[in-house]
Amino acid sequence: MYDDLASRTPDSAFALHKGRLVANIHKTALYDRLCGKSSRRWRSGVKHDCSRIMELRPKGKGIYVNGLGETIKLEPTYVFPMLKSSELAKDNMEPSRYMLVTQQLVGEDTSKIKQRAPLTWAYLEKSGEYLDRRTSSIYRNRPRFSVFGVGDYAFAPWKVAISGFYKRLDFRVVGPIKGKPVVFDDTCYFLHCKSKGEARAIATMLQSDLATGFFNSYIFWDAKRPITADVLGRLNLEVLSKELNMPFASEHNNIKT
Repeated sequence: MYDDLASRTPDSAFALHKGRLVANIHKTALYDRLCGKSSRRWRSGVKHDCSRIMELRPKGKGIYVNGLGETIKLEPTYVFPMLKSSELAKDNMEPSRYMLVTQQLVGEDTSKIKQRAPLTWAYLEKSGEYLDRRTSSIYRNRPRFSVFGVGDYAFAPWKVAISGFYKRLDFRVVGPIKGKPVVFDDTCYFLHCKSKGEARAIATMLQSDLATGFFNSYIFWDAKRPITADVLGRLNLEVLSKELNMPFASEHNNIKT
């Protein structure tokens, strides 16, 4: 890649490196020691493929408006504050919407909602035609109203998150709102944390010049979604923490996938 037609030497070169395409092979070599599998796994947000039903705007206590313009009343049990990519990238990360998350774990029986939150169950049944129309094969042979991208990690109180669409490395610390964990749409990526201090420490590491240089050597910034879980997962956080002389806790074993 040359800066302009008059340049005699390239500014950068992309190439295959250890079986992976990298954006700048010259810089990749400088950060090769940081590349490796970390104990922490980057997750994407909740996937539901039905924003008109599952994403809601608050109107009052327990009252919401869905994407069809319908006003509904729901119990708080399955409703969580959410951040989309565009909101995560803003300086003020104030959620404008909530998400209806029907499961705590992938494949969990959803029929229990009928007893635990009858208003929510009635809404899901009323909106069933929209949810049943979801064409992705991941919903086949799953409980009705299923979602994906859920596990204990999705409901951890603290997270370090980043938008996959925005063309900058901006890792944000996200904590609970009114006692409830924040969830993300599936264009965001995050690491779950058990405390605010842990989240801040990891975010500081990820914003370091060392981590930024590593990611820039791999990321193709002209891609539609330049930041992916695969790219983020190439950075070995344990090695990074040692180089930065910052303590780092490995992923806790009781988190379910």
